Amino acid sequence: MTEVEGYKARVEALEAQIKVCMAAVANGGVIQVSTAPMGNAPTPPAFHGVRSAREIDNFLWGLKAYFRAMGIEDDAQKMSNATFSLKDVALVWWRHRCDDIRRGFDPINTWDGFKRELKK
Repeated sequence: MTEVEGYKARVEALEAQIKVCMAAVANGGVIQVSTAPMGNAPTPPAFHGVRSAREIDNFLWGLKAYFRAMGIEDDAQKMSNATFSLKDVALVWWRHRCDDIRRGFDPINTWDGFKRELKK
C-alpha cells in the first residue's frame, strides 16, 4: 500500500468515527453502537519497517481500528492478520523471528507481545 493509500484508509476510518460522534450529538449524546463486524472495513495499513515511533504507533493504531471494525478480538487472529500487513524490511524481520522460534527462542504468543517486539 502506498503512503497515499494509507492516508486514505486513515481518513476513511476517521470519517466513520466522526459520523458516530455526529449521530450521538443529534440524539442528545446517546447512541447505540453495534459491535458486529463490518464487512467492508478498509484494508489494514502496511508497515515497511521504518524505525520511527510515530510510524509504528500509526501502524498499530490502524491495526487496532481494523480489528475493531472486523470484530477480531482473539490474540491469535490478531497476530495472524497483523503479519499480513508487514512489508519489505518488516517482513524480513518477521521471517527471521519465526526462524528463531523454530530454533527454540521464545515465541510471540500475544498481541501485546507482537507490539513489544515491533517497538524494539
